[in-house]
Amino acid sequence: MKYILTWRRASSILLFVFFVLSIRWSLLDNSPPAWDQGLYLYQSAGLHHVLQESGFWNFCTAVFNVDRGRVPLILMLVQPAFYFFEISLDAAVISLNFSWLILAWSIHGIVQRIGRNINTEKAYFFAFAFFGFYPLTVMLSHNFLVELSLSAWVCASIYSILMLQQTKQVRWSFTAGLFIGLGLLTKVTFVVFVFPMVGLVLLRLMKEMTYRELTTLILPACVITAIISCPYYLYNIKPIFSMTTFLSSKELAKLYGFGDVFDFSTIINYWSSVFISPVFLITACLFIFGSLRLSGKIKGFLYFFKNWNFLLMLAWFFIPFVLATFGEIKDPRYLFPALIPIFIISGIAAAYTLESNRILIFGSAIFLILLLPSYLYSNAFLGERQFTNFVNVLGIHMLRQSDQPPDPREWKTDQLVRHIGGYFDKKWANNKVVFLGGGRYYHLRLLDYEGLIIGVAPHYLTLPYYEDPDMSLEKALNFIYTSGSSGVLFKSGENWPKFSSRLDLKIIEILKNDPRYAAYDLGIEQPDGSRFTFFQNKAFLTVPIHSPSEVTGGWKVGGGVAAIDARDEKTVTVTTETGVRALAVIRDGSIYVQDWGVSGTITADAESIRWSNGSIWRKTAAR
Repeated sequence: MKYILTWRRASSILLFVFFVLSIRWSLLDNSPPAWDQGLYLYQSAGLHHVLQESGFWNFCTAVFNVDRGRVPLILMLVQPAFYFFEISLDAAVISLNFSWLILAWSIHGIVQRIGRNINTEKAYFFAFAFFGFYPLTVMLSHNFLVELSLSAWVCASIYSILMLQQTKQVRWSFTAGLFIGLGLLTKVTFVVFVFPMVGLVLLRLMKEMTYRELTTLILPACVITAIISCPYYLYNIKPIFSMTTFLSSKELAKLYGFGDVFDFSTIINYWSSVFISPVFLITACLFIFGSLRLSGKIKGFLYFFKNWNFLLMLAWFFIPFVLATFGEIKDPRYLFPALIPIFIISGIAAAYTLESNRILIFGSAIFLILLLPSYLYSNAFLGERQFTNFVNVLGIHMLRQSDQPPDPREWKTDQLVRHIGGYFDKKWANNKVVFLGGGRYYHLRLLDYEGLIIGVAPHYLTLPYYEDPDMSLEKALNFIYTSGSSGVLFKSGENWPKFSSRLDLKIIEILKNDPRYAAYDLGIEQPDGSRFTFFQNKAFLTVPIHSPSEVTGGWKVGGGVAAIDARDEKTVTVTTETGVRALAVIRDGSIYVQDWGVSGTITADAESIRWSNGSIWRKTAAR
């Protein structure tokens, strides 16, 4: 018993370390959220504004409509932290790190179900350590992404299903329904990781129970899953299907530089990105021992498929692995929840092989030498030079596989958005900005988020590369000129992805020489040396009116023509397109029509008058 408690305490300490250091990393890091993280942060911040300003019912309506192509649970999980603290990336990341608690509980339970008669506390310690030290786990715990919480719901669902099969108690049916419903609202690919297991367990239960007993047992799981997830899926089924199809399409994969789906080198590179790490250097060997352990270790691999527990672990890993290998978008994090059974079996193998104290000490030393350095480097306990020297001494290149340490540099994103806002005429709503290029710290949703927080929220546009990947320079310029945008934003230096920035430099050279635009260096230099230039469209920049001569003439309004005629140095007659006349005075740089209660200013290109009621008059040819 004392031996068991020792391993249990060690596992609790490990959980505490993973949780606390993930939070510490988030607090030390100043880098802005990347692409997906920025999207989730912007959407969750928008939902929080709806909750505060419009109430709970409108919040629920907004949840169903904020992004109809994706499922919304990640956006809802962070709302309590936003309420009690403030809207921030740190609050969001820390909220998702509570997934560690569910992961610890469920992985421990699965190890107990799978591990048979070995020391399951020792097996759980190693399984959880492999999981926590894996570089992709470290990265996910540092970012506002769905995969950590998705893995928690996957593990909790599978544990509940295993307990349902073993105990045949209805309470586990309720538990399974809860976690499956939450998983379905976390990511649509949840079904790939869990439903094969559900099918296998159902087949097993059909052999062990009558139809009536089985129906009674699984009905709560089905009802709860439907109550939690079906309303959202039924309301958004078409957008979800369209988005899922687009995100897994060959066209998108081609844009982002993924190779052909069946190309051997592409598959090998993908496998390398998943499995070349210190963790798998250890688990590659232990996986064999764990497999032998589960099969009874008598006649080797021929008995694998006769072992029910191994079959479940195999289904959990192999089905998503095959789909990911031959999928169009080969991103390692999409496979992440399917790697957990490897860690579980390796943990069981470690408990089996490290039975004597001498082997345990030796194995633990190897474990620490291989796994700790990259983890310490990722959490800023080892400097770049120390980490590099350690890797060079051992001569094991894969030890370099680690997440980046926290970035303490100031990227000035909020300053950038404030500077851009300074070029907008505050009297006019719906300002648009054409956004050129992009990068890790410079993308649409990041600027949208910062604008939402500080109250400067123009509508950012991008060139339609997704619809027209081979867009010509002429088409790109035509899009900019006809977009009705207040200006164009450009960042110097390297931009990514390449396909969405290939025309940027040519466009910028043309805008520099276009009299309709005024170029301004925003005076912000990011840590990577990049600077920002804003090309302001003079048609959206209003300037003071000094004399009637600046506004006299004909003006297009809808389908008609209005007119302004001078009377004296400060007074003009305004005639609308319908023939209605009124006197107006030039005062304080604006034209005032007292009888109508409106005022207007002229744009810098002298081509438009913008009225305070939202109307825009555009200059006609000279009369």
